Amino acid sequence: MDTEGDGWTDHFVTAIGYDEARQEYGIYDTWDHNVHWYKWRKIASGSEWGVFGVTTFGPQIACVDSDSDGYGDPEQAGNQCPDDNCPAIANSDQGDVDGDLLGNSCDPDADADAIANALDNCWLVGNPEQEDSDADSVGNLCDNCPNVGNSQQRDEDYDGVGDLCDGKLHIYSRSCPDAYLGKPYYFHLINYIFAGGPQPCADCK
Repeated sequence: MDTEGDGWTDHFVTAIGYDEARQEYGIYDTWDHNVHWYKWRKIASGSEWGVFGVTTFGPQIACVDSDSDGYGDPEQAGNQCPDDNCPAIANSDQGDVDGDLLGNSCDPDADADAIANALDNCWLVGNPEQEDSDADSVGNLCDNCPNVGNSQQRDEDYDGVGDLCDGKLHIYSRSCPDAYLGKPYYFHLINYIFAGGPQPCADCK
């Protein structure tokens, strides 16, 4: 219900319960904040309580948005939504690291370092020299472990430092099969990091 006529929901009602014995629905409304019981055709069984559903609404704005990311196609007459910097590819974050008004997702050289994204070892950080000290195909400027090869860039504790050069013990939050638990997890992890052993529990999630 829109009591002010401004296009926004002011009040709503929603079914919150059903009493099978009484064949009644409980309806909650927000104008007097009470539950009211009404006779209704039986469509469910049980007397569990819970919100069945609620719909709110707001003013509708004109927006031709081909990629459905919330930003409108540029130069579309009548659009009331912000212009999309990448109208053919959904990019709700509208990222544009080089500030050229062309979104990263559709900019062939997103970081403006004269190296195409497909060939750039640091496609969102300008690095025309393409330095890669550890030869892991990730450029030094965006490598979370620039002197130790780690092409997968794993960072279990999300501290910006790759696991292979973090210098701290990472206890992974994974559930491993019984056969794997013959030795403590940290034993396998230390063996992997410092002795070149197999990656611990690679298939566990």
